[in-house]
Amino acid sequence: MNLREKTFLRLLLLTCLSFGVLFLLTLAHTQKTLYRLETQQAQESLDRLGRVLALRLENLDTTCADWAAWDATYAFMADGNERYRQENLMEETFTTLRLGYLLFARPDGTLLYGKGFDRELDRPLPVPGTLRERLLPGGPLQDIPPGKSRRGLWVTPQGIYLVAARSILNSQFQGPSRGTLVMMRPLDASELRSISSEMGFPVSARPFSVGQPPVDFSFITSGFTSRTDTRLIVPVNDDTLSAYVLLKDLFGEVAVMAKVDLPRWIALQTRQTLLLHLLSILGAGILTVGCFLLGVERGILQRLRDLRDQVQRFDPNSPQVPSPCPAGDDEIAQVGRGVESLMEQARERGRSEQEQRDIMRQVLDQIRDMVLFCSLEGEVTFANEAFRRQVGGTRQQAAGRPIWNLVHPEDQETFREGLHRLLLGEPLEAPLSCRILTLRGPLRVAFLANLVRDRNGTPKEVALSARETDEGPRSLR
Repeated sequence: MNLREKTFLRLLLLTCLSFGVLFLLTLAHTQKTLYRLETQQAQESLDRLGRVLALRLENLDTTCADWAAWDATYAFMADGNERYRQENLMEETFTTLRLGYLLFARPDGTLLYGKGFDRELDRPLPVPGTLRERLLPGGPLQDIPPGKSRRGLWVTPQGIYLVAARSILNSQFQGPSRGTLVMMRPLDASELRSISSEMGFPVSARPFSVGQPPVDFSFITSGFTSRTDTRLIVPVNDDTLSAYVLLKDLFGEVAVMAKVDLPRWIALQTRQTLLLHLLSILGAGILTVGCFLLGVERGILQRLRDLRDQVQRFDPNSPQVPSPCPAGDDEIAQVGRGVESLMEQARERGRSEQEQRDIMRQVLDQIRDMVLFCSLEGEVTFANEAFRRQVGGTRQQAAGRPIWNLVHPEDQETFREGLHRLLLGEPLEAPLSCRILTLRGPLRVAFLANLVRDRNGTPKEVALSARETDEGPRSLR
């Protein structure tokens, strides 16, 4: 794995780690903020529901006040005249005022007139006994002060009702009171649809702890863990949030559970914003990593490759010394100057060694022993004048020739084995005797071979000196 790949992988790992930590921190903060905002939205919606119900109760109470403080009603409570019944207590009244029950009770609790009407089924309903009991003397719907009213919710076996009750007085709001007028508007599906349309959200209501709650309420009833809990906010899914509120009835008891279903548009917008934010950060991170890698490529890696190429092309024997020093004054430039200094020293050593080698070869050209050098692969690198006179050719022609071509074919195998033992470090017990091919024909000579090593002790080439066998070989020291 090269430096570029290592740098890329480390940056990728660092970017992924940073992005992951940022994502977790952002998600934790967002979830906390989202819960607070959604809770605030749900609380405001429940407050608004309370205002809507209060406004509808006020509207019903206004209608009740118009009927209760009316001379015709006051007279009807005295004589129960039929004309009042025919002109005011027909079924159209229930439909127009959206009433479920209309009760006229005397001060002793007896009903002068009481009627119920089911607007959805378009049929009359009997007055249940539970309503009559609330109208008895001393009950909450009797002895209402003049000009005052009692209004609120009333849960009956027939359902939930909006109720307004007032004392029956004359048109000047004077008495004595001749009883109580009670108007009851059902909080049925039609009324809930009207409230939902007004609020813009689905609204439902159910008697609290009365009968068997429906499926959507059964799991939530236990959520109100104390008597002081009146509101509960529950996320249903990723798209819907349900807010529950407990409402007290006309008599001060918790009797109704209302629910508002809210779309989680805050969560949706937050998720979209968070996703866009994280994608922007990821894009910026990728762009930053790309720019950083480009800077590393041009400012570091390319300069290191140039330095490597200059060092690989360096030849200590060449008169031209490349300058590997990169421009600038940073660490890479300092390394380049250090390498340049080492290359100059190596070139000086190479020049000195070359001069020594040239002097040595001049000396070898003056002796009458045949001397030659060959590489470890068997190519002749130098042959002195005495050897060249025997085999012919110039110094340049002698260099590069395989040494085996200078040995008689019948002696090549013996010569190869001797050189092979020498390269393996085995001492030669006797000179290598063989015939060489000269201009005058085969000439038997005795070779004395030695390994030439560099400063590190590594074999570099083989030095051979040869004499005709009748004179005997002479060692090359």
